[in-house]
Amino acid sequence: MARNNETPIRVGLLGAGTVGSQTARLIVEQKDELSARIGRPVELTGVACLDPKETEKFPWIDQSIVTTDTLSVATNSDIVIELIGGTTVARKFVLAAIESGASVVTANKALLAKYGPEIYAAAEAKGVDIYFEASVGGAIPFLKPLRESLVGDKVTSMLGIVNGTTNYILDEMTTKGLDFDDVLKDAQAKGYAEADPTGDIEGYDAANKAAIMATLGFHTSMIESSMIINDRMPEYFAQRAMGALNERKKAMNELKDEVASLSVMIASKVVERDVKEADHERFIEEFIDKVG
Repeated sequence: MARNNETPIRVGLLGAGTVGSQTARLIVEQKDELSARIGRPVELTGVACLDPKETEKFPWIDQSIVTTDTLSVATNSDIVIELIGGTTVARKFVLAAIESGASVVTANKALLAKYGPEIYAAAEAKGVDIYFEASVGGAIPFLKPLRESLVGDKVTSMLGIVNGTTNYILDEMTTKGLDFDDVLKDAQAKGYAEADPTGDIEGYDAANKAAIMATLGFHTSMIESSMIINDRMPEYFAQRAMGALNERKKAMNELKDEVASLSVMIASKVVERDVKEADHERFIEEFIDKVG
């Protein structure tokens, strides 16, 4: 635990939408626990958003700290949490926060995929931290071990599922034989896909995450614009699903033939012992029907 200090750690929140508002709630409701863990009080001192009235429905947000002056919040905090999204405006305020001496927390994968090396260098130059665990893998503790625990190892490859939306779509298409458009609508209804799913189904979300992982894992400056992205993903899904279904059908037919052959052998042995010759053929047919 850090040395006890009564000076509060000032936390500034950039963005107060769905994620931002709930982040504010956690900071406010759990401030005592957070303070006990780090040895200093934690205080939400600024919330920047486009329309302050939108935050009035969140009783845990003190309206006196809500403002449209995003730059002021970014440059007058000890820790800045960026939840604006996008790249242009977010980059401006993240760099401003770092320049002011604040550490930054963000889950903005698009921002890091495009400007990550610049942001990392700026943070190192100012001696502050940039944390972005939720940008890849959500709640899976992946990036921190990659940055710290494996920093002395040589990473040769990284394999895994990095986009839940496309994973769900492919699984439904290959196991149930459903059409791409139908599965996408189902994914949106269940909250697995965004209202505008372009970033997921055309590969941009996966590319952003790949750029972040490559930069950390291979100690290089990989940005999204240097990657080749296949934007014909729906066609790829259909081809993959059809190929998987054909393979499953082939395997099932081969298995059925093997089971039928084995069933005949077993039935023949049973018939030799217990069944009359006249009932031999009928018994085998009934046995195969039951097994196959």
